[in-house]
Amino acid sequence: QAEDGIRDRSPSRGLGDVYKRQLQTLAPAKRTFARNQLAVATVMPDALLSAHREDLMRGLASLRKVTAEKDSSASTMDLLTEVATVTFDLLAQCERLELELSLGGGDGELTFALVPRARTAIAQFVKAQAPSDFALLTRVPMTGAAGIAGGQVVLGPAAATVWSWVERIAAQTSMAGLVPDFRRLTEQTTGDFAFAMSLAPTGMEMAGLYGVKSAPTATAALQAVADKFRTAGPKTTEIMGIKSRYEMMKDPPPTDGVRLHRLVTTYDYSGMPQAAATPPGFRPARTEMAWGAWDDVMGAATTSQIDKLVTASRSKGTLPAAFASFVDAARARKASALEIIDYGAILPAITGNVQAASAPLALWLGFRGERATLGLSFPASSAAAIINATAAMQAAPPPSSL
Repeated sequence: QAEDGIRDRSPSRGLGDVYKRQLQTLAPAKRTFARNQLAVATVMPDALLSAHREDLMRGLASLRKVTAEKDSSASTMDLLTEVATVTFDLLAQCERLELELSLGGGDGELTFALVPRARTAIAQFVKAQAPSDFALLTRVPMTGAAGIAGGQVVLGPAAATVWSWVERIAAQTSMAGLVPDFRRLTEQTTGDFAFAMSLAPTGMEMAGLYGVKSAPTATAALQAVADKFRTAGPKTTEIMGIKSRYEMMKDPPPTDGVRLHRLVTTYDYSGMPQAAATPPGFRPARTEMAWGAWDDVMGAATTSQIDKLVTASRSKGTLPAAFASFVDAARARKASALEIIDYGAILPAITGNVQAASAPLALWLGFRGERATLGLSFPASSAAAIINATAAMQAAPPPSSL
């Protein structure tokens, strides 16, 4: 066993020995089988927490002291501290974490597996999951999509613990009073979900669906959230210097018989540290979302997409070829959730002046027995496209908008 709770699959004299041997396995010429396992490491959360928790909390406390002169920074630090505390609580429920990197046929896969302690909330959550058929993905508008996500995830017996974590984190924001209403709303869902994201000259467009147990009941729960939001008035949060102001507006006209609610969010980036600045394409000044429940779903979309979402949800469409193979692979491995991002499609929005070939990457989540596995699949063609695009981005002059 190595120091700091990090182990590999063979006896070790120490942490340095582990790292040295893991690096030595990164010589693919010595392996010829189809799925080439390059590196494996096991992390023991107990040892990690024992070795580093106090240091991390002291570091956060020191940072809070330094930034205490600015209320917004202090608020951000309170939020980050609570997120860290919840993360530690989650890690304490894990028996071990396993990391594996492998190659096969030129394609790569990185997996991160979590094995929870018996009878913990995390163990209950893992046990409650089932493979998804990803059916809702065929019911969201996909034209020009740069990324999609879908699957089925339920809280099950772990709901009380998960919501207690949400309440603790939300208590550091202006949204704390809305948590009970959002909880009642999510309790009306089946766990099925599907989203599609595209990039337009006007900014990011989104459309998503959640399966619901009963549309009338979900409509009532959604109305309760909207009413609570209106009664409380506009809400403002600030994280890392970005101020977000949320306001429920007058309901738009019904779409194809569906009653909708409208939420407008405005953003102020003036306090964002330069080091954390995101590209202009990912800094909208304003977003407008419409929400509603109908048939067997609850939907949310940017207002320009809501009509398309209602129409698409009432029929079965076809997945774009760039995404279909990943969805088929997720079904084959009995995954519960999947996210696919085409790096080549979003690169122009990041740089403003670099084009790239299609480069989809897939992040999937699966559960088997008492193990939860998060995997990243990256085809060789995507890796090559990303490498080439990165080189072009470094060589290209900065766009005039930056």
